Amino acid sequence: MSLSRPLRPRRAVGHLARCPHLGLLVGARNDHRALGPIGEMMASAPTLGDAFRDYVGLQISYSRGAMVYLQNIGDDTLLGYGLYAFPGAGRQINDLVLAIGCNMVRSLTGGRADPLSTPASVGQPINIAPYRSALKTTTLFDQEHTAVEVSARDMALPLPGPIRRDGCNFAPASRRRCGATSRTTGIVGAFQFSMMPPASLFTARRK
Repeated sequence: MSLSRPLRPRRAVGHLARCPHLGLLVGARNDHRALGPIGEMMASAPTLGDAFRDYVGLQISYSRGAMVYLQNIGDDTLLGYGLYAFPGAGRQINDLVLAIGCNMVRSLTGGRADPLSTPASVGQPINIAPYRSALKTTTLFDQEHTAVEVSARDMALPLPGPIRRDGCNFAPASRRRCGATSRTTGIVGAFQFSMMPPASLFTARRK
């Protein structure tokens, strides 16, 4: 199925709902936990920077039309998002990923970190109040990147780990379940392996 087909309804829904900031509203209701086991992997990382590096290392293996990347800007870091298969996806996708990205920074650190800014590769709308409300940081429009800017201090923050509803931290169990021996080849490698199709799994196990 063409990537443009699932993206078109998002633009149409925003238009039909007469809500140009629908992407912000949807994104503001989600954070790393929307990624399921990948979000759990991120929450079990030692630091916020490790969590994002794990995610970037894994995301490219299962995405067919978008890429998450990290780019250093001086002492700070951009967590960027780009659509390479269908770059004209529009404002809804841009707003969605910005809102989720901001929430990831806050939820992974237990509210101890905040994005410095959110560069956006779309033009400035007439009303920027929804951006202030959803992102709670400065948004810079007409930029080269759609990204969340995070300070070096916040990237180095230790994470509390994924917390169950009973208040128990299950990060060690998560790491053991992945069979991790290192951040790069352990957890990320285990998730990449687990997401292969059955035929690939069979071939990989024979090697």
